[in-house]
Amino acid sequence: ASAAVNADSVIWGLSGLSRPGKGSTSLTVTLQGKVPALQTAADNWRNWLQHSTLQGQSIVKLNGLEFAQKVADLNGDIEINAELADGLGKFTLAEGSNIEASGADPAWVERFGIPPALLTELRQTTKLRLRSKSGNSAKVTIDMTDDETQIALATDLELTVDEARAGIRTQAEITISGQNQVTAFKLGKIDVISSGFKYANNKIDKLALSGNLQGSTDTWAGELDLAADVKRFRFAPVDARMLSVSLPMRINFEQHGGQLSLRQPGQMTLAELAPFEAFRVKGPLKLDLPGADIRFEWQAEGMSLENQITLQPGSFTLLVNREDAPAIEMNISPAEILHMGRMENTGQLNGGSAISAAGITLPQYQIQLNNITTTIRHSEPGKSRLADFEIGQLQHLATEPYIAPISLAGNVKLKRERLFIDARGGIPGTQYLKLAVEHGLDKGEGKL
Repeated sequence: ASAAVNADSVIWGLSGLSRPGKGSTSLTVTLQGKVPALQTAADNWRNWLQHSTLQGQSIVKLNGLEFAQKVADLNGDIEINAELADGLGKFTLAEGSNIEASGADPAWVERFGIPPALLTELRQTTKLRLRSKSGNSAKVTIDMTDDETQIALATDLELTVDEARAGIRTQAEITISGQNQVTAFKLGKIDVISSGFKYANNKIDKLALSGNLQGSTDTWAGELDLAADVKRFRFAPVDARMLSVSLPMRINFEQHGGQLSLRQPGQMTLAELAPFEAFRVKGPLKLDLPGADIRFEWQAEGMSLENQITLQPGSFTLLVNREDAPAIEMNISPAEILHMGRMENTGQLNGGSAISAAGITLPQYQIQLNNITTTIRHSEPGKSRLADFEIGQLQHLATEPYIAPISLAGNVKLKRERLFIDARGGIPGTQYLKLAVEHGLDKGEGKL
């Protein structure tokens, strides 16, 4: 059987589909086999299918379809081969099948859950194309019994958006009850490798996502590995070169919340960071993530978020610019940073960060600060105290030092537009140094 439908056909309205502004489509179906009497299907359609033997093919052609506020030009050639025997159905997408769209409306595409930042490069001339890569590029097997239906799905597809492309390979199993409810699913394999896509106007040179997920409609869990390489990433005021990220994650979702954590240490490396107005960073940067645990909860008022993240930055050199003298060089060893916080559904962020065993060396002045510990507070309502700090040892590295090694401890407070730093110190066991700094953030003046 064959049918061809133009844009002005009444078939669109009778089928409940949107009427296109232009274009046409055609459908060719061939079917052969043996089936029980049709009147028995109304009593028990599952039993009717289990005793049917069918083979067939369907070919769909889309020719220049235009749907207002959705897509300007939709074309495709889709061929599906089907088999049904003893309640086991197989549907296979033929090699070379493809669908291509251009002039997609970003507002319409966003309805499919795609983040707006991924749609910044979507133009009227942008072409999106999805095609089968092989004879088994999309295969569905359906096994029906009186109690449930088992669906097995395997895909091997290629998505291209202009010059960007992605290979998508999946293997999935779905169980549907006799009441047509999804009782279980398993994504045994997820493997996505892409190149050339853009996020927030930045080209992602390589993005790989692999792993597995399993569960039901209410709860599911799994493991995902995310890796990305970017030659240049700009997000004002940051301009980074040769950025690489690797995150081995564990995911758990429930009806009212979930958890995202690292099952193994993650890592981020950066070859170069463009200079800022006040300072610049010298040399490559490396950041290890020994652990991360992020929990979230959906409520009627919004989503709340709780996190605990451990960071281990590598050593780096910071050059602080001065107008009338060479930049101050600071060799920094950040040691370990522990961040704990909670974001309420109102957007209020509470928490703190703790830096332990850090070190700073100023080679121009032969000064070294060791065992620096800092606790930083984040947005606690009504609190003016921002941070507490301790410097285990401050020493002069000269052959004949001006001062003996001393220790310091103090805090940082913010009152309105003025920053206050208070510190006390001296030789361990003897306190003889007091430091007070006041700085106006609005006018830049202050006193020591």
